[in-house]
Amino acid sequence: MRAFAAVTIYLAASLPCLAADDISGRWQGQAQVPGRPLALTVDLAKNAAGAWIGSIIIPDLNMKGAPLANISAQDGRVAFAIKSNGDASAGQAAFHGKMDSAETMDGDFSLGGNTAKFELKKVGAASVDLPLTSTPLDKAFEGKWIGEYVFADVPRHVTMTFANNTSGGASAKFVIVGKKTTDVPVDLVRQDAALVVVQSNAYQITYEGRLRKDTGQITGTFTQGPYELPLNLHREP
Repeated sequence: MRAFAAVTIYLAASLPCLAADDISGRWQGQAQVPGRPLALTVDLAKNAAGAWIGSIIIPDLNMKGAPLANISAQDGRVAFAIKSNGDASAGQAAFHGKMDSAETMDGDFSLGGNTAKFELKKVGAASVDLPLTSTPLDKAFEGKWIGEYVFADVPRHVTMTFANNTSGGASAKFVIVGKKTTDVPVDLVRQDAALVVVQSNAYQITYEGRLRKDTGQITGTFTQGPYELPLNLHREP
C-alpha cells in the first residue's frame, strides 16, 4: 500500500511538468515591437523520430512557413529560433519564454540586438510547413543575370548567377551592390515551368521571376520584409 501511494504521489507531481513541456500545437499571438506589433503564428510538433520541428508565419515580414531551429521545452521553459543559414551578420530571430499554462506562453523575442515581449496562445493542432528543397533549373536559367532596383532613392545593382549542383538541386550566387556590397545567402532555388523563386531566410528576401521567351529577360518582384519592388534581370553582356 505504501509503495502504491508513493508511486501515485510521484506521478501526480510529475504530470504538471510533463504538460508544461508539451508545446505541440498551433500558437498565435503577437510580439510587441514598438510602434508595430507583429502578428505571429507558430506551429510546433514532433517528427517520426521524436525530435521537435516547427515553422512560423509573420505576415508583416512576408514570412510564411519559415522553419524553426533550436527548439526546446524543459521544466516549463521554451525556446526556438527562426532558422537561418548561420550568417552571423544577419542575426538570428530567437524566442525564449515560459509556459504560463498548457495553453499559453510568453517571453522575449530578440533580433539584431533588440528585444520585445511576445505572448502566444494555443489555438489548435500544429500544421508545420516542412521546408522546401531546391530543384534543378532548365539550362535557359543557368548563368549570370544582372538587374537593378531602387530603394530609398538609392539604386541597387543585382547580380544573380544560377548553377545546377551535382546533388540534383540548383544554387544561386546573389550579390546586391548599393552603398555597400552584400553577398546574400541563398537557402532555396526552385523552378516551376517559367517561374523561378530565390529565397534568403537570413535576409527575409524572396525573388520571384518569370522567364520571358520573347525578350529573354526574367521579369519579377524583389521582396524584403514588407517591401515589394520590381526587379527585371537580363543576361550579362
